[in-house]
Amino acid sequence: LGWYENTVGPGQVGTFAVAGHVVTHGQPFSGLARLPMGSQVQVETHDSIYTYVLDSSTQVVDTDTWVRDPLPGRPEQRPTQELISLSTCADIFRSPNRHIVFGHLVSVTTK
Repeated sequence: LGWYENTVGPGQVGTFAVAGHVVTHGQPFSGLARLPMGSQVQVETHDSIYTYVLDSSTQVVDTDTWVRDPLPGRPEQRPTQELISLSTCADIFRSPNRHIVFGHLVSVTTK
C-alpha cells in the first residue's frame, strides 16, 4: 500500500488517501471493489488502530486527483471529519480507470 504524502495521516481531519494494487505486489486491494458499503477497514500504525466505515464508491480516470482532496468533491468546503480514500485499478490489467472507495473514521484504539 502507498500513502499519498500530500494527504493527512490516519485519524486526522481531512482525507487520508491510500492506493494499492489489485494483482501485483501482494494484491492488497484485490477485493476492494467487492466490499459492501458499511464494511470496516482498519489502519494500524505504531501506536493506534484506526477503524473506518466505508460509505461510497465510484470509478474515475487516473487523472482525477479530486479523490484525494481534503473533502473530495467539495473543494469549496473545509473538512470537519476524518476521512479515508482507497484507490486501485478498476480492471485486473493496466487501465486508465481507478476504483475509489470512501469512508469515515468511527473509532481509534490505542495499543
